[in-house]
Amino acid sequence: MKLVQHNGAAPIKGAAVDTLLKTIARGNALWRRLQAEDLNITELAKLEAMTPSYLTRILRLAFLDPWIVEQIIAGRQPAKLDARKLTLSGELPIRWNDQRAFAGFTTTH
Repeated sequence: MKLVQHNGAAPIKGAAVDTLLKTIARGNALWRRLQAEDLNITELAKLEAMTPSYLTRILRLAFLDPWIVEQIIAGRQPAKLDARKLTLSGELPIRWNDQRAFAGFTTTH
């Protein structure tokens, strides 16, 4: 069971939001490491003890619309938005407006 506000936003920060923020931060950290250490996906995946496929899904979050990240930090993300949706639900769109729609935001700024 999940409590949801009338506008579909999650009412409070919780474990799911913490996991989401940690996953986004990890994507950014892995992207920086990939660049700084001049590694390829396979090499970094091995060093991180994960599959290249999983690493790639996490790396996508390094290119997440900053507005989305701000909304998550402020606790204004859609209730159905979690780390699983962003990493397991197919390809994360490249365009920020498309990311907003994919993540379940009904308004764009």
